Amino acid sequence: MTVKNGKIYEIIDKMKEHFKNNIYNRYIRRALLSMDLSQTSWELLDSIAEKSDFYKVQGYQFDELYDRIIAASQFIFHARKEVMPNLRVLLAGGVNAMFARSTGEANSDKVLGEMAAKNFPVNLKIFADLVNELYLTTVAIDKETHKTQKPTYEKIPELKNIGRYLVEGE
Repeated sequence: MTVKNGKIYEIIDKMKEHFKNNIYNRYIRRALLSMDLSQTSWELLDSIAEKSDFYKVQGYQFDELYDRIIAASQFIFHARKEVMPNLRVLLAGGVNAMFARSTGEANSDKVLGEMAAKNFPVNLKIFADLVNELYLTTVAIDKETHKTQKPTYEKIPELKNIGRYLVEGE
């Protein structure tokens, strides 16, 4: 069954903007790429960030939504465990080396990079809250849609780990 729901699209748009602007930005991206996250999860995250307009027209299948929720949750889990404790080390020297055009530009980029690193835990928490909101909204729609059948979320065992992925390491 295709899900075409304004609330789902609204949450995904918020996730997309927050992810692109505050998490997977030019200052933090290099550190995130060091995570032990599957290629499939990266592709699903990319589909949230880059293909949401396509899904507004086509709609989502429940399993597609749940796959994206799982991927985003795993991303959050790995970012907290692998990136957050070592973020400054992972980024050391990267801003100056990549953007050293002039002293003024390098200094402003360094400051922006430091701000991005300092705010990363808060931005990751906000992203986790958006993923949780998407999950709860999707489950509610799934239950409503499948009143006489088993809802899709009950058929996906990995969804049992969502709570742990979203809060562990906070």
